[in-house]
Amino acid sequence: MATFSGVWLPIITPFIDGEIDYAGYEKLIDHYLRAGVAGIIPLGTTGESPTIDEVEAETLVERTVAAVAGRVPVLVGVGANDTRKAVKAVKRLGRQSVQGILSVCPYYNRPSQDGMREHFTRIAEATDRPILIYNIPYRTGVNLTNETLLALAELPNIVGVKDSSGIIAQSLELLRLRPKSRPGASWPSTSAWWRTTITARMPSGRGSSRSCPSSSRSRTPCPSSTACGGRG
Repeated sequence: MATFSGVWLPIITPFIDGEIDYAGYEKLIDHYLRAGVAGIIPLGTTGESPTIDEVEAETLVERTVAAVAGRVPVLVGVGANDTRKAVKAVKRLGRQSVQGILSVCPYYNRPSQDGMREHFTRIAEATDRPILIYNIPYRTGVNLTNETLLALAELPNIVGVKDSSGIIAQSLELLRLRPKSRPGASWPSTSAWWRTTITARMPSGRGSSRSCPSSSRSRTPCPSSTACGGRG
């Protein structure tokens, strides 16, 4: 089981004329591996996951695994506000040589704590890969409480959290109450806004975003190309 420590990169997905620039993407992976990152995370928010279709996602994971070539672990972003879709996506990853999953809280639907516990339980039951939960209320509209998170930590393959709650008291409480360490567990993995922003603003070399108006073919325009500040 992978050890989730050190600096992990939620890598961007570069585009040229609205299509994924796979050659540029592989050069980025090699650049950051030589720079010393401890792991690569494709299909996160900065990886444009909301605008990437199923075929593109599968190809991107395959190309990531090939480019990394076992040098560091790969953790794939898998998230949906439909539990069935998330479970299907996790099962598709079963044929890929990746070391784990980063799964965001269901967005937009604003589920209850019981709903989120059931959502992540179903995902955990669909795979034996380690799972890090991603709590980012700024993006999802719902906050996973420490009580719910600690209940989920009883599941053997839910091994940590990317904590972007933005609530200092909650994060400090989680540090105090975190589960006892077990092999492969990482409780908690905290993510401050400044760290995410710095990662997102690292030079990408070339290409464009599919979801910002500066893109040559925008699918999901945002109000401003700088509005998100890389927070994701």
